[in-house]
Amino acid sequence: MVMHPTISMWTLVFVCISKFLFVISSHVPDSRFGSTVTKKYGRISSEEYILTPEQIESFHKEGCCVIPDVMIEEEVMEIEKVFNRFLNRSIHVPGKDFCDMSKPFDTPFEDWSIVNYMLPTLYYPPLRDNNVYERIA
Repeated sequence: MVMHPTISMWTLVFVCISKFLFVISSHVPDSRFGSTVTKKYGRISSEEYILTPEQIESFHKEGCCVIPDVMIEEEVMEIEKVFNRFLNRSIHVPGKDFCDMSKPFDTPFEDWSIVNYMLPTLYYPPLRDNNVYERIA
């Protein structure tokens, strides 16, 4: 069974969580929706996400934390378009960089459980600069 590419993208998000800079607090206006409300934590701007002390503690204790609303639906949809191209192989990823790491490397694609694209920004350089995830991670 092949998982939906959104799940693969979220797998990437989970794996890359360690890239977040842990900033304790900041007071920056949240203007994503034209609001002048000041937020202390969460997605405080289009380019910055501030973790709560509880999230930081969870990360240190458990190795992960829940980060709600890190991206809005439209942002996810833009990245999903690219990951669909990885999935249908119109963006070539050679060898073991396109695999199911939960199974032997010679497992046929149709039998994969988790589609894993390693180094997506290497094989599709526009992802490096032109996606919100890379900018806030």
